[in-house]
Amino acid sequence: MTEFRKLPFVVALGLLLVLVPVEAASCYGIGLGALAVFDLLLLMTATLIGLPFVISHAAVGRLQGAITLLASAGILILAFAVLGMALVLLFKILGALYFPPAYFALYARFPVTQATLTLSLIMLLKVAFTVCLVLAHEKLLTNTGLVILVATSLLLTIMLGFLHGMPRVFVSITDCIGAIVIGIFTIIRAIGFILASLPAMKKALGL
Repeated sequence: MTEFRKLPFVVALGLLLVLVPVEAASCYGIGLGALAVFDLLLLMTATLIGLPFVISHAAVGRLQGAITLLASAGILILAFAVLGMALVLLFKILGALYFPPAYFALYARFPVTQATLTLSLIMLLKVAFTVCLVLAHEKLLTNTGLVILVATSLLLTIMLGFLHGMPRVFVSITDCIGAIVIGIFTIIRAIGFILASLPAMKKALGL
């Protein structure tokens, strides 16, 4: 069996550590911020995969449930916050449509070019992360949960890029819609992680 290659995995983890702050620090709409919250799930999963390099497998078994539960709960809270902000912003923008001068002054000049460049960088980092994962060990491709998470992250990035490709005057609206969709996906996945962590928590606590 092929040995797990640490260097590509460390590079993959490093790419995620660059990726999430790039998304979170972006001021080009709320969609990129929502994407950052989803990708925290990917960062959490990759970190759990790499824990055996730092601590013993026995310790990982005891800590994995707690780390997953606490991290997923935090991400769930952030996802609800982003979803709430996106909904409030969307209603504000739709309300401004009743007074076109206000809408055009406040929301019709979405920085599409900057957002597109940021999304291109994000996609490049995600593709590089995926390649490094495969190089680390082909067996990671059999980890269905990880593969689905990576694929979902890529698809959500593509979706946001598509929504940013709408006529510029409407991109403030489509960006909010993208953030709402990403927020819902994040909530669903975070709840799934929380539920999956409960058996490990019970076992660690001897219940």
